[in-house]
Amino acid sequence: MDVEKAASYLKSLSHKKRLEIVLALKDGPKTFSEIMKISNIKSGSELTFHLGKLIGIVEKGSDGRYRLTGRGLMLIKLLDDIEGPNGLVDPPESKEVPLLITINIILASISLILTCYGLYRGYDLPIIAHALTSIAILATSTTTIIYLKRYSIINNYPYLIRMPAFLYKVSKLPKEMRGGFIDRIFGINLLVGLMINLYTLSFILHLLLYPKLSLQLISTMIFLGIPVVVFYSYRRINKELDLEINSLYS
Repeated sequence: MDVEKAASYLKSLSHKKRLEIVLALKDGPKTFSEIMKISNIKSGSELTFHLGKLIGIVEKGSDGRYRLTGRGLMLIKLLDDIEGPNGLVDPPESKEVPLLITINIILASISLILTCYGLYRGYDLPIIAHALTSIAILATSTTTIIYLKRYSIINNYPYLIRMPAFLYKVSKLPKEMRGGFIDRIFGINLLVGLMINLYTLSFILHLLLYPKLSLQLISTMIFLGIPVVVFYSYRRINKELDLEINSLYS
């Protein structure tokens, strides 16, 4: 299986209108005008553009009607598996709150408390301090909600993740094995939130308590560290996912 090619096909379906076109052809061939009506596309040129992106998935027959190719039918089956009534993954009966969520909440709370303390004591805090505190609170809230709702998101809106190759690979695992990989993918958001919280807290401490704190060094470590952490985490998860799939199908 050429994973890169499979990912490119799935990427073409990440656009809502193109996905609607493919789903419209699921029940059989359709004319150009029928597709426009079903997918609610107002312009013929717009439909032509989207059809051009679906080469290899959708083809035009000798009768002038559009139909799914063999690859298109296989992708529809994959979508049915992902978005079927049972979803991609079964949520566990007990949802444990991971340590990273607790740490993020504690760090964001400390930053907020210190910012309020600085204002109370009459410190002239720059606007960037208030902005960073707000970002830290927002990042903590957002990442926590996304993580706690991860199973609903992956089951109901899988293509919001924008990682079709990952979805394709996970769908090849038995359902009981998928949860661990889903948790780790969403856990990366918590890692990024943790690094944002660490930088915010370092900045506030630098302003209020430890002016000799090397903020430049911390800034470099955090902002260089985020892409490194994300890349390494995705790479490691992808390798382990490949090993699991190979062990099952070899």
